[in-house]
Amino acid sequence: MHEALRKYVEEYSSMSLTDKEFEIVRQAFTFKKLRKKQYFLQEGDVAKQMAFIIKGAMRMYIVNDKGHETIIQFGI
Repeated sequence: MHEALRKYVEEYSSMSLTDKEFEIVRQAFTFKKLRKKQYFLQEGDVAKQMAFIIKGAMRMYIVNDKGHETIIQFGI
């Protein structure tokens, strides 16, 4: 699981991390597996975390007064 994170960081920062440096980064992450249709954040919750998607996709959306969903962000 953490191999995907390391690959992403090294690819997009154009830097190689030592094992010690990556361990510091890795400790900031907690693995959480979500089922299909499961929410990462519930209504009324305060966002205190960020997500790194290894497999699958997530969407961030709002529901307007008429009950229509509008997608704000889509992550794969």
